[in-house]
Amino acid sequence: MPTLNLNNINALYYENSLCNKLYKGSQQLYPQIGDPYLNNVILYLKGDDLNDNSPINRMVTNNNNVIVNTLIKKYGSGSLDFNRSNSLSFTGDDLNFTNQDFTVESWVYNRSFTPYNFLYGSWEGTVTLSSFLAAVNNTSLSHAFSESGFYTPAYEYYYNIPFNLNQWYHLAFTRQGNAFKSWVNGNLVDQRNFNISLYSSNHFSIGANNNNQSADALIDSFRITKGVARYIGNFDPEFDTYLMY
Repeated sequence: MPTLNLNNINALYYENSLCNKLYKGSQQLYPQIGDPYLNNVILYLKGDDLNDNSPINRMVTNNNNVIVNTLIKKYGSGSLDFNRSNSLSFTGDDLNFTNQDFTVESWVYNRSFTPYNFLYGSWEGTVTLSSFLAAVNNTSLSHAFSESGFYTPAYEYYYNIPFNLNQWYHLAFTRQGNAFKSWVNGNLVDQRNFNISLYSSNHFSIGANNNNQSADALIDSFRITKGVARYIGNFDPEFDTYLMY
């Protein structure tokens, strides 16, 4: 049986004590071990199954048979498959963001586009009483948010970001104080500053809303972090998100 040469391994693999990241030579292999904001995570769907992997272990309502796609995934063994007729929904008082910081993010793989390819949103009862939502089509990413629950008037912005079909994108929406920021693949694409309190809602949905606006997409590693804006400047979505397995 060959002898394991620890000296050679140490020469190839080492831990940077300043940032706690594992490297092979100059190549970073894994992100930091342990999410420092784990206790702030209120919803985390890895995509390997339909379970919430957050500390809350929230009940997931599967509407019209969302399945796990094991053929196309970003991490792990699967992704969540949305086919324009299904969705996942959640409830809880902690899904009310009002004036708190937050981060909502996921990897998204669009298979086709409609004028309004809904990804996720938070609302109370009907689509017209909504706190915030995100959608994407072939030319833009849309984030909308509201104080009153009504989107007339409201704050809705389209960012001219060309998206390709059948390609993974990391999308994130954060609030830090009065700064609402949108990120694509770790790059800040827009920032709006408003001193507002978001409409109070305890409902959240992924894949469709109450107005038959839905997604034909795969979603992997969907996570909501409440009380923390994880990203201040541009970041590497492969290594700085703690989403990699």
